[in-house]
Amino acid sequence: MSAEPLDGRSDFWARLTLPALPAAACVDHPELPWVPSVGSNGGKLNEMRSICADCPEREPCLEFALSHQTVLGIWGGTSHAQRDLMRKGHR
Repeated sequence: MSAEPLDGRSDFWARLTLPALPAAACVDHPELPWVPSVGSNGGKLNEMRSICADCPEREPCLEFALSHQTVLGIWGGTSHAQRDLMRKGHR
């Protein structure tokens, strides 16, 4: 994922140091709402998860998102809610 502001969250992205994920599959799909507006994923959630499933950077991406509770959007093929459950031991 790029460090450019997404979905009007420039303050958040400016403060966040993103991991280097040079082979991330999401980079080739900027048209998808990786950080969707609250309650909306544009009906693309399954497509995004499919892209993540085949991504060579999936594991480090997910590890990053799990270690940063404030990260929103799809990371490592998971939603914020799914990562909350994973942090609580419901993997």
